[in-house]
Amino acid sequence: SFCVSIFFVRYLGQVELGKYSLAMAYLFFFGVLPGLANDAILTREMAVRSDKEAGRWLGQAILLRLFFSVAAMLMSWGGLCFTQYTEEIQLLIFIASLGLLASFRSLFVSVFQKKLQMGTYAFTSVMLNLCSALLIGGLIVLGGNVTQFILLNTVMAFVTAGIFYLLCRPRIPV
Repeated sequence: SFCVSIFFVRYLGQVELGKYSLAMAYLFFFGVLPGLANDAILTREMAVRSDKEAGRWLGQAILLRLFFSVAAMLMSWGGLCFTQYTEEIQLLIFIASLGLLASFRSLFVSVFQKKLQMGTYAFTSVMLNLCSALLIGGLIVLGGNVTQFILLNTVMAFVTAGIFYLLCRPRIPV
């Protein structure tokens, strides 16, 4: 991952990396909002509840996180009206903001903590990071542009969230 990051930065160059960084920095301010659905509270409550009750808590936390994610995404789009960014930068921000909808991945850590299966979570995270690094490397080899890198990042956010959802479902009914 580290080596791919070095190639990624060198490949994009100053201008394209600046566009990528601007889009990510802009969204960083809005990405705080989905985090208001506190993961620590969910972990504490799931630890003392039955699997059925814990599943209800997880489902409610996912809905709350999705609500805040949609709000953050819409606010980021609305904020673009007050900027003088180019259409290309606005498109990059728009694409990257869709990834906010997949921000509920961190909630699934609570399931693995409740079931004392953090090894499964860690292994899956490493494998997904490796896949992401390989896809970024492949995009570098194929001559991808900054828009394609942001699109890949957004798609991988959804794939990651989906895989963790599928891994959690047999452990805690959501």
